[in-house]
Amino acid sequence: MQLIRVIASLSRPFVMPEPMDGYALGGALHGVLESIVIDYDPTLAGHIGIAPRKQTHDIKHYSLIPPAFSRFEQPALPGNTLEFSVLLYLDRVECAEQLADLIRHHWQTFAMKGFEAQVVSVNTRILPISLETSDLSKTPPSDVSLIFQSPMLLDKKEQVRKQGELNAPDLLRVVRSIKRKICTLQPEAAKQLGMSLRHREQTPDWIAAEEAVRAITSQESVLEKVNWQYRSRTKANPVHFYGGMGRLTYCVQVPALIYQLLVWGVWFGIGQKTSLGQGMYRLE
Repeated sequence: MQLIRVIASLSRPFVMPEPMDGYALGGALHGVLESIVIDYDPTLAGHIGIAPRKQTHDIKHYSLIPPAFSRFEQPALPGNTLEFSVLLYLDRVECAEQLADLIRHHWQTFAMKGFEAQVVSVNTRILPISLETSDLSKTPPSDVSLIFQSPMLLDKKEQVRKQGELNAPDLLRVVRSIKRKICTLQPEAAKQLGMSLRHREQTPDWIAAEEAVRAITSQESVLEKVNWQYRSRTKANPVHFYGGMGRLTYCVQVPALIYQLLVWGVWFGIGQKTSLGQGMYRLE
């Protein structure tokens, strides 16, 4: 995988648009990225899974990693700058230089809808990301916490919209969401843990690890339902989505294979719309 770090210099200090509550920056950044790649390099768009307008693409080989969701963890934005990342998966790593060039040369030509500050210049840096297993013989921590940097959506949009509160998912559901992404986007890494989307191709150790967390629920969780928006220059009005922000804590020592999966999961996110930067977390 390749991580493209992007630092944009702005015309004025960055301020989240009003109302701050319920706005996720990932949607606005994704709209600009999508427009640049489709307009200036449609071949690259096909390689990484950005579909032409009014079409869909089965697999997106990239994710945005935006600054933390504004109201819960204020992004560190020194001066007139905005920092975020684009992560490329699978065999699309050779496209990193090409994508970084597009971002540097064309980002300032597209305004992020709803933001007053305009991009003046852009610098990028490409960093390789390697998924390697740590020493699986080491004992994992006695509990694990997932702190969400952006809204996480595991249920259907309409189901979440009608719920007054979000139910904390059990650990197995979180694990299987991350597993699907890794098996799809990084199949060689999935093999290191013995994972597969086909049950009969999984190793006995992985099957046992999943069974060990089947009944584990989150004991100390705080999830708040938020409304975030996807903004695009092709749409007159923002598209509203929902998700949960806060912390999931599982007060149990998970198997080493499961802990390794959670460590890798920070690069993949949990649930839906992760290509837009949603469902991203840090692990404690």
